[in-house]
Amino acid sequence: MATEQEVNPGSTATGRTVEAFNLVSRHLMLIIFTSLVGLCLGYLNYVRTPPVYLSTGNLHIRNESKQQSIPFQGAENGTQGQRDQPHAQLISSPLIVERALEIPLGDASSVRRMRDLPCFAHLDNPATSIISRLSVRQLQGSAEQSEIVTLSYRNSDPLACKVVLDAIIESYKEFLADNHRNVSLEVLKLIEEAKVSLLKQLRDIEADYAQFREDTPLLFFGDDKATNFHRERMAEIELARRNLLILITDKKAQLQSIHDALSHGGNREAISLMLLAMKPDTRSAEAGIKSPASEIFQLQLEEQLLLQDLGPDHPKVKTIQKKIAMTQDFLLSQSTADDSPAPVRRGDFLTVCLESLKYEIQTIESRRLELDELFEAERYESKSIATYEMKNSQYQKDFERTDALYQRTIKRLDELNLVQDYGGYKTAVISPPRVGVQIAPLFDQCLLLGGIFGAVAGLALAYLAEANDKTFRSPNEVSEQLGLPIVGHIPVMPLLTKQANRGSAVNPVVVTFFKPKSRAAEAFRAIRTSLYFSTRGEKHKVLQITSPNPGDGKTTLSVNLAVSIAQSGKKILIIDADFRRPKIHSVLGLTNEVGMSSVISGQTELPDAIQATEVENRWCLTCGPRPNNPCELLTSRRFEELLEVLREQYDFVIVDTPPVLAVTDPGAVAPRVDGVILAISLSKRTRAEATKSIEQLTSLGAKIFGIVVNRVGKAGGAGYGNYPGYGEYSS
Repeated sequence: MATEQEVNPGSTATGRTVEAFNLVSRHLMLIIFTSLVGLCLGYLNYVRTPPVYLSTGNLHIRNESKQQSIPFQGAENGTQGQRDQPHAQLISSPLIVERALEIPLGDASSVRRMRDLPCFAHLDNPATSIISRLSVRQLQGSAEQSEIVTLSYRNSDPLACKVVLDAIIESYKEFLADNHRNVSLEVLKLIEEAKVSLLKQLRDIEADYAQFREDTPLLFFGDDKATNFHRERMAEIELARRNLLILITDKKAQLQSIHDALSHGGNREAISLMLLAMKPDTRSAEAGIKSPASEIFQLQLEEQLLLQDLGPDHPKVKTIQKKIAMTQDFLLSQSTADDSPAPVRRGDFLTVCLESLKYEIQTIESRRLELDELFEAERYESKSIATYEMKNSQYQKDFERTDALYQRTIKRLDELNLVQDYGGYKTAVISPPRVGVQIAPLFDQCLLLGGIFGAVAGLALAYLAEANDKTFRSPNEVSEQLGLPIVGHIPVMPLLTKQANRGSAVNPVVVTFFKPKSRAAEAFRAIRTSLYFSTRGEKHKVLQITSPNPGDGKTTLSVNLAVSIAQSGKKILIIDADFRRPKIHSVLGLTNEVGMSSVISGQTELPDAIQATEVENRWCLTCGPRPNNPCELLTSRRFEELLEVLREQYDFVIVDTPPVLAVTDPGAVAPRVDGVILAISLSKRTRAEATKSIEQLTSLGAKIFGIVVNRVGKAGGAGYGNYPGYGEYSS
């Protein structure tokens, strides 16, 4: 036997988990019954529900015209609406269905129109009823502008399903043909009007543009490109200004370098030779500015050549020398004393170069100022004619747009003239509608749904029954719920009479005495064996036997367990500590004049109160006279001393106490004994009470050895059965 265990704190009276298999097995008949009821209801639904029939047809629609969108307003609205409207929406619209109601039927039926079908005779608006039962699904075809439309219709009349779909398909064919003719005529008319309007716009734009070109100051060349010549002049002037600025910078840099060289004592002849070795300034030539220094240099070269060929007295030599003198005098007259870093001397080439650079800088600055004035003037004129350029560009764009639109309109008009007599849509019935097939109610489906509904309802009722059930159904469930080991199972015992042993005063409920070889007696001996294993190594053991509620079989357990222990040769004393409703004396056929109450109160000595029983090695201490203060007696020091004395005299002491939840007496005894055995009956609603009892005993520090499950039988699922050699027989 397992030792004492704590109560599972997660266990509650209403919080247990119901296993699905156990749930089904315990309520199998209920689930079978509800499933049969569901099958019956499904069959009734099949019999009483009016049948519904379904017919289906497939229609292939192809746009043969392949018309593109019209690029102007009016014609675009005339065709885009039809093209964008899905075929499925059109077919299921009141427009098509109402047309179908009036189409004559071509078959040999007794009605002339679809409206005259018997299923529509009682309806004020058959079109609404047809639309509600009509299903149209549109699929994209494999080819461009190709559609496959599936039509389905449900009705209680199988023939009406086919007739309705045939009429709707025929109605949609006529609608496409009529719509194509109407749209084609409307589009042609709109395109003709657009053509005339666009042609007039083109002529007006050409006339206005011609007048504009006569009045504008812009210049036009062969490609009709307008030119603003003031802007071109501005670009040329700006280029010249930029070159002059660069030239001024270079000249100033040369002048500054010569001044710096002279101020630092540089050799004048070396500087002159450096200037002579420099290349002529091409930018000055491009700007139209001549350098006096370069002219003097050229004249001096020419003078040397003439002197070598003609001599110093030749007139040409005299003329050249005179030119050189006049140029030098001019340069010297332009200089000032402050500008010259050294005294000015005639014939000094370096001085001439310096004065020449100054003169060039002045000339370039004057030229730059003139170009600035000219640039501003050209910019003003350019701005004044910029508006003419913008207007010219707008005229050209308007003309190009209008001309392109006109050309596209002409092309579309040619296309429509080609397809005017050719149908826009081609329709073909891929799979024609047939007589409707019943789709509801289906026999198999009704029975299946009914059975499933009944089984689910049965499971729901079983779960509700389990959730509201407060009984223990099996010993395993008791152990799982309470978290304690099961030390024994006592089966349902048959009612016995004293005829089993006429000469005995013991009550027949003591089966271990009257029928020691019965199945019930074997169950008590199994409890005894578990008890021996739990007390191994100890000489004495004081046990308390109690139960959650009255009627759980604690007294029966106490007397039968005492007999089983006594039959094994152990000395045992059974004490009746139930001062409220004592039963031990009546079960064992003893007197109750003196007992434990007399011993505790001091009225009787212990040996005088203990009585021998009919069973060898078993003695009994009855309750005695009922006291007015039973709880005070059990909590007194005298009771504790009494138990200590009895430990020394007997191998086992069994204390039978009242139910835990009935009174507080068991709580006073539990801390003073070595262990507690709790008797629980499966046939009672004891789930919450058993949990509360264990919690109460555990809170007092009691040691609970285990639980004895009483009244276990076939209904409880834990019966012993009749095994060979263990069957019940009369003693």
